[in-house]
Amino acid sequence: MGGTGTDPRVALFVRDPSAAGDEQASWRVTVLARARLLEQPELEQVHARYCARVPNAPSYLGTHDFTYFALDPLRVRAIVGFGREIEAAEAREVFGALARDARAKVSG
Repeated sequence: MGGTGTDPRVALFVRDPSAAGDEQASWRVTVLARARLLEQPELEQVHARYCARVPNAPSYLGTHDFTYFALDPLRVRAIVGFGREIEAAEAREVFGALARDARAKVSG
């Protein structure tokens, strides 16, 4: 799973892509999670969605041990500015709005 193939613990770090100047002054999120290898039928569903967005994706599963993982979150650390960590409920509200905006841009 992880670097050794046996440790499922992962961290996903996301930051404000438009941050200029002091990056500590903008938002960032770290998600601590357990990676889970996708199996059928979920694997087929995820691969179909990926293929719809990435033209060369149909050949990926047979190349370079490409596969898909789900991240099951254990803890989320959200910071919205220098020294300002927010609680889970506020983080869901703030980052939920960002996720909805990102999905709207992807779906066109």
